[in-house]
Amino acid sequence: MAVSKGSSFEGVSPKRDNDPSSERCWDCNGDEDVDCKTCGGAGEMKTYTQLLVIWSNHVDDYIVEKGSSLKGHRLRCATGETVCEEEGLTLMPLTHFPITAVSMASVELIKRHAKKYKDEKVLKQRHRVCIIPVATVRYQWKKHEGTFYVYGNERLVHFPDYPQKCCCCTLL
Repeated sequence: MAVSKGSSFEGVSPKRDNDPSSERCWDCNGDEDVDCKTCGGAGEMKTYTQLLVIWSNHVDDYIVEKGSSLKGHRLRCATGETVCEEEGLTLMPLTHFPITAVSMASVELIKRHAKKYKDEKVLKQRHRVCIIPVATVRYQWKKHEGTFYVYGNERLVHFPDYPQKCCCCTLL
């Protein structure tokens, strides 16, 4: 089947020299007099450039533990009071924070992200400092003495050396 010059075939528009989205057909080399199955006889093909955008949120945290042996992975599940929150296009480290360890962690996290994600466009950054309450409880029960922890606004409990192995629970 031959198609006359300048006509369109199955949605392929006539060849335009200034159209950056069209390209000469690689099967017929742009010869519009050939019955080409690739371009339908138009001599050109529409092309496009595919752009893949991946949105990601990089989150890091640093836990400053004071006076408890409660591990950080447990505190990640708990909530506390937000005492400082800054958000912006790019942030400076929290050098004004009264706890030195938090200020140093802020500097380190910003440096780490700048190095690790240098090839990515940063749209927004945020610092959030939360204080999570932790209560260390010393107990004495029968002949057992030990320690357990109550932490977070949810009052989660970590009791590593619970003295009683069986709670006499019966499932029916």
